[in-house]
Amino acid sequence: MQKKQVVFIEGFPTAMVYKIAKEFRKRGYETVLIRILKANNENYGFYKQAYDKIIDIDIPYVSLNKKNFLKIVWMFFRQGGKIFSAFLKIFKLKPYIVFGRAPISVPIAFFRIFFKKSAFVYFPYDIRRQAFPNLKIAKKNIGFFEMIADNYCFEHSDGILHKGASYELKDLQKRKLIDLSKLPKHEVSIYPYCSKDFIVPFNKNKLSKKDGEIHMVYVGGTGKKNEKFYFEQLKSVDMLIKKGIHAHFHFGSEISSDEEREREELVKKNFFEKYKDIQGINYFHLEKSFNAKDIAREISKYDFGFWPECEYDVRLATGNKFSTFIEAGIPFFYFKKHEINDEIAKEYGLGILHADGVKNFKEFISKLDYDKLIEGVKKARENYLMEKHFSRLEEFVERVVRGKRG
Repeated sequence: MQKKQVVFIEGFPTAMVYKIAKEFRKRGYETVLIRILKANNENYGFYKQAYDKIIDIDIPYVSLNKKNFLKIVWMFFRQGGKIFSAFLKIFKLKPYIVFGRAPISVPIAFFRIFFKKSAFVYFPYDIRRQAFPNLKIAKKNIGFFEMIADNYCFEHSDGILHKGASYELKDLQKRKLIDLSKLPKHEVSIYPYCSKDFIVPFNKNKLSKKDGEIHMVYVGGTGKKNEKFYFEQLKSVDMLIKKGIHAHFHFGSEISSDEEREREELVKKNFFEKYKDIQGINYFHLEKSFNAKDIAREISKYDFGFWPECEYDVRLATGNKFSTFIEAGIPFFYFKKHEINDEIAKEYGLGILHADGVKNFKEFISKLDYDKLIEGVKKARENYLMEKHFSRLEEFVERVVRGKRG
């Protein structure tokens, strides 16, 4: 009997989609990943654990705007052979269902048209427009072409998967950022849960045991490799470093070339040289990037994870950071009160705290019952699991496929 084929399309691979794909594979589906952007192939073996096939289009990322028109034309001319080869493989696919993850939305919109006969689920990831007060400002910040593509995917897909609150889409309707009447009737909210495959043993050899100081860590992606970005991160943890708390940053893992990595290292070096006299700079650490399979083990040596305030606030979405910190066995903080984070914390008993308005963070931490927080992390490892919640996604897929087939 032929397996049902589930196709995932991503700009670059993410841990959440990996976890979803692996659960499908465990249940007997054939899983296929189409990687759009030029990727770091060091992790190819890791991703093969979740996917039966990986098809690389392998194009470098270029913002879609008028300024880059000639660059885009040249890129397609130069990469034409690779793109043609990838599409020969894509033409042979026979999907039971297709998941298209944004951002970026423009190629996902193209693949929605390409796979028009197949059941198609749009996964906007963080629904970017919710960070803005109205559509006009959203379009200005997200980009004209991206906004058109995002709208197209929302309105022409057969189902919507999102990773925020169950009422996230209704909230967007209330704020006139989306028109629910134009969206497919099938939608499901799945958080970026932990996976047993990623959970590591609790680390008893903390850095704090060696130096007697507090060490906190941030993990997350960034496409920005410039001094201004790092300076913004420094400002976001100002209250930590000025109180003698170490703030460690591990940024994204899918850097695609040695050239880009060298450029990032040069920016870091220049940044520290330029800002070395800032108070607390010795407590601000830009660490090595790690991929999804290694990051939990690497950050388990810190005391806490943290989620700093940022200008791009998707208030009803939650991030992979939660599951990464839980998988690493460390409690964590988010500095700004966040509606969905609070709900998840209450529902799953996570070892997390919001530190909104705290003046003296070092004193605040010293009064915490760390063992109790670790118990919360242990509980989360049992309940906040993709394995436990996957059946909802599988049921959603069957509804979408039935709806497509009429």
